[in-house]
Formats: sequence, C-alpha cells, structure tokens
Amino acid sequence: MIMSRHSRRVVVAALLLEAMLLSGVAIATDVTLIGVSPNLLGAPPGTTQRLTVTGYFSDATSATLTKATLAAGGNHSCAVVGDGSVRCWGRNGNGQLGNGTTTDSSLPVTAGVFGTVTAVAAGGDSSCVLLFNGGARCWGLNDLGQLGNGTTTTSLVPVIVSGITAVALAVGFRHACALLASGGVNCWGANASGQLGNGTLVGATTAVSVTGISTATAIATGGNHSCAVLATGGVKCWGDNGSGQLGNGSLTASSLPVDVTGISNAVAIVTGFNHSCALLAGDAMRCWGANSSGQLGNGGTVSSSTPVEPTGSLGQVVALGAGSSHTCAVSEGGTSYCWGRNANGQQGNGTLVGNFPTPGIVSGIDTAIAVSGGFEHTCALLGDGNTKCWGLNDGGQLGIGVSGGANQRSGVPLTVNGSVLGIDAGGNHTCAYMPTGTASCWGNGIYGQIGDGETLVRSLPAKVNGLDTWVGAAVNAVGLALGFDHSCAVLSDGEAKCWGRSNAGQVGNNSIITQSAVPLNVYQMNSAMSLASGSAHTCAVLTTGGVQCWGNNNLGALGNSDPANSTFPKTVAGITTALRVSAGFEHTCVVLTSGTVQCWGRGDAGQLGNGSTASSSSPVTVSGITTATWVGLGNYHSCARLSSGELRCWGRNVEGQLGNGTTTGSSVPVTVSGISNASVVVGGGYHTCARLTTGAARCWGRGDLGQLGNGFFINISSPVVVTGIGSAVAIDAGSSHTCALLAGGILQCWGYNEFGQLGVGTLGAGVNSATPATVNGINMDAVGLSFTSSNTLVATVDSGGYVHAIAPGTTTITTYYDGKKRSDTFTVAADTDADGVIDPFDNCINEANPDQVDADADGYGNPCDGDLNNNGFTNSQDYVLFRARLGTGGTAPYDIADFNTNGFVNSQDYILFRNLLGKPSGPSGLHP
Repeated sequence: MIMSRHSRRVVVAALLLEAMLLSGVAIATDVTLIGVSPNLLGAPPGTTQRLTVTGYFSDATSATLTKATLAAGGNHSCAVVGDGSVRCWGRNGNGQLGNGTTTDSSLPVTAGVFGTVTAVAAGGDSSCVLLFNGGARCWGLNDLGQLGNGTTTTSLVPVIVSGITAVALAVGFRHACALLASGGVNCWGANASGQLGNGTLVGATTAVSVTGISTATAIATGGNHSCAVLATGGVKCWGDNGSGQLGNGSLTASSLPVDVTGISNAVAIVTGFNHSCALLAGDAMRCWGANSSGQLGNGGTVSSSTPVEPTGSLGQVVALGAGSSHTCAVSEGGTSYCWGRNANGQQGNGTLVGNFPTPGIVSGIDTAIAVSGGFEHTCALLGDGNTKCWGLNDGGQLGIGVSGGANQRSGVPLTVNGSVLGIDAGGNHTCAYMPTGTASCWGNGIYGQIGDGETLVRSLPAKVNGLDTWVGAAVNAVGLALGFDHSCAVLSDGEAKCWGRSNAGQVGNNSIITQSAVPLNVYQMNSAMSLASGSAHTCAVLTTGGVQCWGNNNLGALGNSDPANSTFPKTVAGITTALRVSAGFEHTCVVLTSGTVQCWGRGDAGQLGNGSTASSSSPVTVSGITTATWVGLGNYHSCARLSSGELRCWGRNVEGQLGNGTTTGSSVPVTVSGISNASVVVGGGYHTCARLTTGAARCWGRGDLGQLGNGFFINISSPVVVTGIGSAVAIDAGSSHTCALLAGGILQCWGYNEFGQLGVGTLGAGVNSATPATVNGINMDAVGLSFTSSNTLVATVDSGGYVHAIAPGTTTITTYYDGKKRSDTFTVAADTDADGVIDPFDNCINEANPDQVDADADGYGNPCDGDLNNNGFTNSQDYVLFRARLGTGGTAPYDIADFNTNGFVNSQDYILFRNLLGKPSGPSGLHP
C-alpha cells in the first residue's frame, strides 16, 4: 500500500509512541535528580548502606504518571505507568479499579495485575489490560460475561480472559473485544444487539470469533456496537444501529460485520456510546451515528448513518478519543480539540454547560500525544508524561485527590497525581505520606525525627526508613502524627511506629531509649485507627472507639492519674466512642460519636473548654458543643469544627488564635469570625488554620514568622486568606509553620523555615516565607528507580538501592529515574577509627569524629586539632587560648576547643589538648 506523506506521519507517530511504550523508554522529561545520599559515597569492605534518592519535578508537582497508555471508562480511568503496573482512579462500586475494594478513589490506586502490562482499556464498569505476552486480564462488573473468564461473577481483582493471545483490546459498555495477531477479532460479553459479531444475539462469557474478519489492524467498542479497521483501509462495524453508528446508510442492527460507507483509507477507529469516528490516512477524519449533542462535529445535531466530516481546521490529526456523547482529537503539534456534549465540562474549554457541535480547543493542552473519553469526562496523556483529566468528578474520575461537592466537575484540565496522600507538621519538621505506604520528612532532625537513620537538619524531603516494603504490606503508613521532636505513623494493619526524641517515652516502644533515628514499633499497638502527637506525647484512637496515650504525662496529658510518664500505650478511662483525636502541648481532646468533645491534661489557659482553668488527668466535657466533627489543638488552645461548618475555639488568645477578633482568652468555646463553611481546623503553636469546603484556606493568630500565609509577618486575631490556596485537600499546622496539600498533588508550606521545615531546599534565620512555597524533592518511590555499579569487584548495588562494599577501590554508582541519570563515585576503604567515615574522607583518621566537626574550618577535625591559632603547631600559644575557653561551654555547633565535640569545653578536653601539645595539627597529629 502506497501512503501519502501525511499518512506516513500519522503511522510513524503511532508506531514511535507504541515502540516507546512497549520498550519502556521514558517519555517524561520534567524530573531532575538532585540528591543521592549518603552524600559521601563510601564504606568499609563488608558493609552495606542504602541510597536515598531525591528529585525535583520542574512542573511543581510532586510526581507524574509516566510512560503510560491511557483509558477513560464509564466513570473511572486507568493508566499504565513506567514499571508496567496499572493505576486506576474514580468510581469503584463494581471493583473497576482492580484493587480488591469497592471504594471510590480520587487518587490513582494500583490494580492487582501480575505481569508487565502494555495496554489498558476501560469500559462502563470494567477494565482490561493486555500483558507483554499477549495474555489479557479483566476486572469489575461481570453480569453479562464481560470479563471473559467463563463466569458472570463480578471480580474486584483481575481475572484471566480465557483463550486469548492478543495484540490490542477494546472494552465497551458491557462487552469487550480483542485483536489477534492473525488479524482476527474475538469478542465476549453482552450480545443483545449483535455486538459480538458472530451472527447471533446470544451473549458469551468466553471469547467468540467475529465472523468474516481476518485482516483487522485496529478495533473499537462502543455502547452496544463494535468496529474494526481492516488492512485495506476499510472499516466494518456490527451491533446496534439505532442511531446509524454502523455507518452503512441504514438504521438496522447487524450481528455480522457490515462495511462503513465510503471509507477506504482508515488508520484508526474510536467509538462513543452510539457514534463512531475514523482517522483517515490523509490526516482527515470522519464520524457517523448519534449527533444529538453535536458529537459528529459537523456543526449540526442531526444523526447520520453515513460518515460526515467535522468542520474547522484541526491540523494534522494523530489521535482520537470518544466519550459517551463527545469526541476529541489530538493534532500533530499536541493541541487537543473536543466537541459534543458538555454538561459536565468534558470539552475542557472552561465551560460547564451546553453542547458544542464543532471542534474547539481544549484549554492549556499543547503537548498531548493521546486522548481518551469516558462517559462524562476526558483524559489526555501529555508528552512530558503527565496525565490531565477534565469533566465530571463525582466519583474521583479526574484523579486529582478530591471529588464531589465543590470539585464535582472541572471545565479545565487538571493534572492527575497520586504521589502524596497526606501531610503533618510537627515542631520544626514536616512529613508527608504516599499511596505506596512510604513517608518522607524534612526540617529539624537532630533527634532523629526525620526517620532516615540520621540526626541531621534536612531542607529537602528524606525518605523514612522501614515504611516502604510493598503496596498493601502491613508496614505501609496510612497516617502520620508529628510532635515537637518526634514523629509517628499509623500502619495499614493497625500497628504504629514512632521515631525521634523519646526523653519522655513518646516513641512508645516500652524502652528507656532517649531517641531513635529510625521507626520503632509502638508496644503492643495493633488496632490504631488514627494518631495525634503533642509536644512529647502521642495518642491513638482505636478501632474499638477507645483511646490510648503514651509519653509525657505532665498535668495529666495521657488521661490517667498516674503522674509518671509512660513508655507504652495506656488506656484513657471512660472513652469508648472516640472518632478523632488531637494533641496540644500538654493536653488532648477527642471528638465522640455523639458530637461532643472531651479534653484532658493541662488547663491553665482554659484549653480544656469546660469553663475552668484547672488541669485534669481525666476527660472533661467541653461546654456547649454537641455537633463537632473535627478537633484541632495548638499549644494552649483548642478548636472544633461543627457539622454546620462553623468553628469554635477556646483557651489562650494572646496572639489572636481563637479567631474572634480579640486577644482575650476564654475557658469556654467562642465563635470564629466569618467562617461558616470550614471542613477541617488545625492548631499550630500559637496560630490556627482552616480548610474551607471550597478548597481555600484561612489562618489567624500569631504571624510573626509568616505562619498565616497572607504575605505579612504580624499577628491577626480574625481569619485571613492564605495567598494562592484555592484547591487544598489537606492542611496541617506545625509550631510556627503551616502546610497544605493541593489538588494535583502539589505540597505548599509557609512560615518559619530556620530548620528547612518548608521543604524548599533552603534553611536558616531570615529565610521564612509569609506566602505558600512549593515543597521540592519528595523522595521518589522505588518504582522507576534503578542503579548500576561500574566495578562490581569493588561494590555491587541491588534493585532496592543497597550498595554492598566488597573490596578497596572506587566504582561509579549510576542512578536512573524517568530517563534521567546521576553518577557518583563510591569509594571502598578502611575506617580506622570506626566512626562511619572512611579514611580518605576522614579529617581525623585515628580519632572518632563522625560528624566531621571542624570548628575552625582548617580541614582538620576537632579531636585531632589542637592548633587553635592555626599557625601549624600546637604549643603554648594555643594553651593560652585553650585556658581562656575552659568552662565557657561551646558555641553552636561546637567550640574550636571542644575536642570531644560534646558541646562543652572542660577538663575532658584539657586531657585531650595536653596529648596534642607539641604536635603539628592534622589527623593523628600529622599534616596529611
């Protein structure tokens, strides 16, 4: 067959995309590797260390779906991601998301497909995938056999389609078809209109052959009809024809394939519920069938039983998509066009009403490479690997993290993103958790509260150790709770883990440790539903409705009369119907199923809300609240969200944190001014914030460090608008900073940033932000990461990022992600002083100096450098300087004379100094 220049372009583009998808070549280009830690890549022989990789997504999102094929079903969507797994989102009442549940999801969830997936197709309430070996799996509704496994039993997880080795799949409303390598077509499922094409009207629970088709090159399935493109360029269709969707000039249904009139050079086919469209070799297109909403694109609303041409200039069309009653096309330049029904914004042109019988440009999409239409929504795959969806979102089918209500529909494309599920802000650190069960933290980590095995300050997110085994595993985090210097996670099996400072037992592992830089199991905790952490204590709501607390019990914060702190969970007496819990500095409150709120612990500022300023070690009832749905606590104040959307606060108000326009404290709840549509309220140290049902955010109270997010550094006693936040799906306040998770997966933080708690890559005094700033570098999930070692005799690296040091020498460790790579030199050498720093990088080879402290910045670490005046020798001149420092303590982080780096200059350092007298400075007393 001789093809025109335009037809070659279309076919080459399609083949190139297919080759990229099947070969695993990365499409996304917005990821930059910016960090591989440990930063000093090296280790002694025989040891193992794990690499943690951080990256920055230049489009300001936290993650992307990459290397994907895309399918929009009835009210759900699915995409194939880079590792060959499948993520689905939206309606799930019949298990069409494939994750073993019937719970709708507004974020992508992983379908339980075993094997490498190369293509996905989505129908009314079912989904199917094509595996690398040609096998097929389907899941969801199966009332008419549309899963093809020989039964009519609905399945919440993928099942094998019997007897199929295919090269392409298509799923219709209640039937499905497979294109075979031979050119034949097999179909299964509903057949009341003849849509299986085998000459009968009898449904089939396993695949049956379509009669008379042996040279098909593409297939499509609609509501109750099916079509195929033949090698000759002709098109045949079969099934229902009440609107002319078979394209043969009649309105008569056919259980056998019939020729579409006048088409001889088709290269692609799509079908809506009752209409069909073909892409022709000359980059033109034709549509036929139902047209009541303008889905044929010819400027009218009269159905046509023969092909008609959409009006207007679409350029050189390279891809098509059809929804229930709308159609879309992608031009060679990446512009997207849609036409037809628009009752829910599925045109993507910014409107939410009316029909559009001629093609119009989709707003903000200029790099599309594929498009797919659902019943009332549309999704497009972009050249950078992102997926964007628009239209109806009542079941989360746009994949943006929220659904329904104010987010019922969108007339403009929104980015699908499922990387971040939730956030929590602590004293001076922040953490986020992802659908994979991993968590990342950033900010102050000197007590190990970051959880990455280190005690360092992190200005970019670092992955928490031990929460990333696999999706669905018991170790996966499903919630977070951060205290001032510790962090906790509730796990999917009801267990809990905590890490960080434990001077009061707040890690809860029933030991006397004072801190841990990695998560530890909370003692005998196996039924936690949610957690909340105060300054130095943590409480859990159990599945039974009870509450248990551990850690600091000053003034009764744990809810029991024993004044001692507790290193393990203790039950709060009298609480059996708790729904939610929140913890302040030294007090705790719970919302009960009755709508009342009870509090206990410190009460000197009226923060218990019972009209008193007395502390209480047992729960007391907050006055006048009977319809609470949420509670949020600050250091010395408390707030509740009522079912009406109004807010009430009580306790300290010196900074205006009660939000009633005054700075007068109250021991009973007062109304927050001007808010009647709050969905969540959270308390910071001395400020308060709320997320509204619209997705906007409001803050009030202390603002000297920018924690109100309104662009100013002043206290304000009434709610103010947080700048630029209009689509928040979660919000949390730390001691003096606040963070919000936005629709599309973007994380933004504002306020105090001395310890990097905003996660923007900077830290220190004076780098606070009074407006929201985007968090950079959420740690990359294991999916898509790979590593190599250039010299496996020196060190090897496995798929999990564990580097195994074998023998002295150097090798290059290369990290790959999303088509980007970073190379780092890894050295294997001795560690003479066993301080964790190998000799080539150790500034004190024979003296332990794990933090490489070098107070005078002369290149020689404190433990081996007595040369205080840096003249090359340690002598009487240095002795005079040392004597002047004795007993004065250290200056952060260490004094030049603090040789043992313990924060003080005293007699212990004098002994070490005497040993260095008379020697030149340097490791082991020698210049290197």
